[in-house]
Amino acid sequence: VAVIQGAGVSIAGVLAGLAAVNAVAAWLMLKYLPTNPFRDFVSILFRAFHHLEVEGLDNLKAAGPAPILALNHVSFLDGPLALTLTDEEPVFAIDHTIAQAWWMKPFL
Repeated sequence: VAVIQGAGVSIAGVLAGLAAVNAVAAWLMLKYLPTNPFRDFVSILFRAFHHLEVEGLDNLKAAGPAPILALNHVSFLDGPLALTLTDEEPVFAIDHTIAQAWWMKPFL
């Protein structure tokens, strides 16, 4: 850092450069790591605030390539919960009336 400042770069310039390098590193990690950042974020939220504990995932994997998860529709959190339970991308069946709601369209 001292060498860069000695070359005439301000502290703001050094911080901007570090921010740019950090942004590139984050983009590369999101692109090449085998994970879904949204799924990870939702999983962390469930585990932190709802004390989510998952048991029996081995049964889900043993059920075959396309198991059916039947959630009890207690709330609209069922969809994100299903997303955190499986490693595969889930396919949802949703009520037509709810699917037409303006606030649901971005998620479909």
